[in-house]
Amino acid sequence: MRDKAMQAKGRIAAFIDGFNVYHSLNARPALRHLKWVNYRKLCHVALGPDGQKDGAEDPAQEVDLRDVLYFTTYHPTNQQKRARHERFIRALATVGVEMIPGSFKVHTHVCYECGSYYDDLDEKKTDVNIATKCVEYAARDRLDTALLVTGDTDQVPLVHLMRKLFPGKVIGVLFPMDRINRELRNACDFSKRLNRWHFEVSQLPERIHLPGGSELVRPIEWGKTRPTRLTWSELASKVCIRSRGVCEACGEPAPFLRPDGTPYLELHPVDPDVGPGHNTPATVAALCPNCHREAHHGAEGTDLLQKLRAYLAECGDDSASS
Repeated sequence: MRDKAMQAKGRIAAFIDGFNVYHSLNARPALRHLKWVNYRKLCHVALGPDGQKDGAEDPAQEVDLRDVLYFTTYHPTNQQKRARHERFIRALATVGVEMIPGSFKVHTHVCYECGSYYDDLDEKKTDVNIATKCVEYAARDRLDTALLVTGDTDQVPLVHLMRKLFPGKVIGVLFPMDRINRELRNACDFSKRLNRWHFEVSQLPERIHLPGGSELVRPIEWGKTRPTRLTWSELASKVCIRSRGVCEACGEPAPFLRPDGTPYLELHPVDPDVGPGHNTPATVAALCPNCHREAHHGAEGTDLLQKLRAYLAECGDDSASS
């Protein structure tokens, strides 16, 4: 399917379907390191003239890109994913990208193989949020061109509505990789397929320095080199170093020392979404035997796990080496 010739004009506002782009990258392991993307620059580069891969530093100098809205939702239960996501949103804010939050809803599904029921999370509000914001910006004359970054056919009614209400406005679409939609392409004034190069030249810095001396660092899981899996003994060593011999639930010292002189604490994975063999120091707590039993069998075990997940999220991925 060919692109439709670029016809962007005047003030441009971009409306980015975060889930659509994320899953287009996450579905291909070789592209997962590209998730640390500067969406403002991505839109600039994609809207610029073709054939400048080896040319000017800014291939879209004449593009008047005003607002960039990023539509997404934080994961409600997986604290590691949420922490990475929050870090990314803070990084995007440094380049003027605004997050518009949606929500997740728990749906109960039936397994057609065995007939059992299971709960799953369905992302909600993103499509509606994109549509309402796009119409709002057009009604307030905050754009001349609406740029959708999505491959979702659910936005076709939005395009038709924009044409009906605002015939003088231009609406285009940038398709994430492997998310091309013929119906959406035909409805828009112009279209373009994003490719790997667009993402590679639009990455955020590895480290973003913030006022006050703090910084945002690309999550290690989003790097080109994936973290190696730790053996259980290696994991135990790192977690015990972080705990400094103190239970990470009650704050009391280990009840006794092992024969080798190390404090006796028991390891407990706190994130049910992390499968066997994938745990890191950020998903495992060091507990005294009493708190460990409470985590498994206590009336307040669920609350204890939530507190531990929040504590480990604050510690960060590199806390075990401190």
